[in-house]
Amino acid sequence: DWKKEMEQSTIDPLLRKYQSRRANISTCVVIDMDGFFISCHTLLNPKLATKPACVGGTSMISTSNYAARRYGVRAAMPGYLGRTLVTELSDGKERLTFVKSDFGLYKKKSAEVNAILEEYDPRVKMYSLDEGYLDIGPYLEVILLDNCKGGLCHDDIRKRLLGKYKAIPSKGD
Repeated sequence: DWKKEMEQSTIDPLLRKYQSRRANISTCVVIDMDGFFISCHTLLNPKLATKPACVGGTSMISTSNYAARRYGVRAAMPGYLGRTLVTELSDGKERLTFVKSDFGLYKKKSAEVNAILEEYDPRVKMYSLDEGYLDIGPYLEVILLDNCKGGLCHDDIRKRLLGKYKAIPSKGD
């Protein structure tokens, strides 16, 4: 067909010529999964999503879900204080649920997150179970052919991780 022939003989060579002149552009993204540990447990027990819950014990909380955060429960807070906040601020209607750490589960889910991130940057650097650094410049260049601004790619990664893991990844660039 004449249109395809024209593209191959004129447009494609011009496109390659101008792309080869462009400087390689890095677009760095930091993915940090918010509440990753409690989100892993929520995947196994969806009831945790609607009640105040945290990973840890009465001595220390490593992370909490959004239902617990409404009452001021935060990471690195003594668990007994978190329990008191939820009980008192809910007028005794709710209790803080404590979930024990399960690093085997976190490692498994981290590997799944890493697999998604590798689709955007095969050289992703995971600096913890829930934090990765990517250069999505080549992805934007090759896969999306400059039709995507960086934020759209961030949003795509964010939606995929949120949909699969129910954890909200923050982004930084």
